[in-house]
Amino acid sequence: MTPPTSTPPASTAPAPASTTVTGVVEDGVEARCLLLRGGGTEYLLLGDHGLRAGDRATVSGTVARGVASYCQQGVPLRVTRVESVQRSGTAPGS
Repeated sequence: MTPPTSTPPASTAPAPASTTVTGVVEDGVEARCLLLRGGGTEYLLLGDHGLRAGDRATVSGTVARGVASYCQQGVPLRVTRVESVQRSGTAPGS
């Protein structure tokens, strides 16, 4: 058998665009699910971001299309960077 002489076509799917969102982190309806409401959209926070309910935060990440989650709410957002956070119950800058 002869190996193929052509290479398969490159994926035509666009690379996921980075998104930056500012809002307040909230508990989801399921345990260990955190949501960030910002810009009129509810995002499900994915990854090791260190945020907790009540935090006001600005995060960057990519929308994860086709991801299944038991959280069953929000647009899945793979957090790549937490740009700022104000912990619940603390004054800005403290």
